Amino acid sequence: MKSIQIHPENTFKINYIVHEKNDSCLLISGVFRKNNKEYFSNIPVECNQFAKIITKIFPNTEYLDSLTTALFNNEQPINEVSPKRIINQDLFIDLALIVKPMESFRKSA
Repeated sequence: MKSIQIHPENTFKINYIVHEKNDSCLLISGVFRKNNKEYFSNIPVECNQFAKIITKIFPNTEYLDSLTTALFNNEQPINEVSPKRIINQDLFIDLALIVKPMESFRKSA
């Protein structure tokens, strides 16, 4: 029996993670949920920052290892991975984990 996951408020549900070969960033594609509304978006995230986010959510490195193997151990020039297919559950990230790093990035530019 499959359980239904409810999209929590103030989170970003990652539908796909995209990596272009020899690039230092990932593109995460998904849905923001804020104020009971959903917004589709694509957000660039540095690979190291993404790894930090995933290890905050899943301290066990098994999930990070599965995602990185699917993204980086492939000969294709562009790899697209669905976290739900790899870790068998929806991947929700707190907006603060994405927004605050982006704000600091803007200030340093």
